[in-house]
Amino acid sequence: MSRLPSALFLAIAASMCAWSQGSYWYMGSTGRVYVTGEKAYVSFNYEGDLSGLALEVFYSPAQAGPLNESNLGVRSPMTVMRPKLTPAARGRYRSTTVMVPVSGPGYYVVRAKLGTLSRTTSFMVSDLGMVAKNGPGRGLVWVVNRRTGEPVAGAAVKAVRVGTEPTVIGSGMTDANGLWSCGE
Repeated sequence: MSRLPSALFLAIAASMCAWSQGSYWYMGSTGRVYVTGEKAYVSFNYEGDLSGLALEVFYSPAQAGPLNESNLGVRSPMTVMRPKLTPAARGRYRSTTVMVPVSGPGYYVVRAKLGTLSRTTSFMVSDLGMVAKNGPGRGLVWVVNRRTGEPVAGAAVKAVRVGTEPTVIGSGMTDANGLWSCGE
């Protein structure tokens, strides 16, 4: 069974919305975390002609760290797709989904480009599920296998304080019950 080596605290941008060349479009990945082997997709709601739309798919294995808008320019996309979307008349919206190829556990960013406009959405692929609870000065994480529900021992966990300068406030490994705690 394939699984990510660590449970991550991630804030995932789930959608984008734009006007371009007289067309309105919205794309979302629903901020999902897909199980390994599950088909991944992005959904589109649109008005107008998106015939020049290109989807670039970027992939980062979990151990390589997440992708973001600032480091996409230095990477080559895993694949470039040109979905054939039927034009929608003004005031008439169409909805469709586009399957996105995945190559295993990790973090994926899909960048949609139409003319000079570019926006991104992202999703993860992992067999790990995580429940995190926090309180004043304390944190508790429980990591399980998403397919079986069994606790995952030895998963690396990192707690990060989010802000202008993200700060690691604790890290460690889950115990035999899939638990890790930090703080008082």
